[in-house]
Amino acid sequence: PIASNSIPALNTEISEAPDDCGEFSKTLKSLDSGESSILESSYGFETCEQEALTEQDLKIILYDLYKISGLKTKPGIWQFPEEFDKENRYNVAIDDKKNIFVGTGILKTLSHEELKAVIAHELGHLKHNHIEHDKVTNLFSKLTLAFAASPLFAKLVLKNKIDLKIWLLFLFPRVVYEFWIIETMEREENEADAFSAEITKNPTAMASALRKMDIKILEEIEGMPFKQRLMAKLKQDSQPSTKNRIARLEAMAANLPEQA
Repeated sequence: PIASNSIPALNTEISEAPDDCGEFSKTLKSLDSGESSILESSYGFETCEQEALTEQDLKIILYDLYKISGLKTKPGIWQFPEEFDKENRYNVAIDDKKNIFVGTGILKTLSHEELKAVIAHELGHLKHNHIEHDKVTNLFSKLTLAFAASPLFAKLVLKNKIDLKIWLLFLFPRVVYEFWIIETMEREENEADAFSAEITKNPTAMASALRKMDIKILEEIEGMPFKQRLMAKLKQDSQPSTKNRIARLEAMAANLPEQA
């Protein structure tokens, strides 16, 4: 939606054309002055104002997508609780009980079609059992880190009872794990993106949502104190490449059959 005060009250034609900010952009042409006003675009999407979507919108979108997802159980969907929302305004997460949580920043930033694509992406994670797979990998990570931080490990190091072979024995699976988890995360995101594109028939909406979310997250990181900003950047850099994901989604869109 466009802010009402941006629309001329009289003598106005409104033309509609597809774009990345949702279903339509509106070009306003004043019949009196003959001048055209088109909503500015940035990073491939509109910067127009829009009303924030609500938790009720989330539930309606989820229900419609669930019916065509092939999932046996419908997950819940909620806004992040207030105490978690500050650090997750532009994030989406799934908990152990397979509930989907959405940040308030996303509700204020994404169009209906973009939000639909993002929720479909999360359903893709559930469809491919990524949550169950991640539980196993997270358990391995926690066990190795817990051992490395344990008093027993420290005592063995201090008493020189851990030689190079043992260090390598401990470090090798950890290094392999780190490379494997990076590949796994990328594969899971690509599978979820493909699922979103399949059931929404709109990969462009997911690509547009990724652009918006990525820029908003980077804006928030830049406003953080130095130490917090450094940690946030490291975490962001460890995620699968948004640029590569957008390229794949745009390739999917290019290969969609043209509608008559």
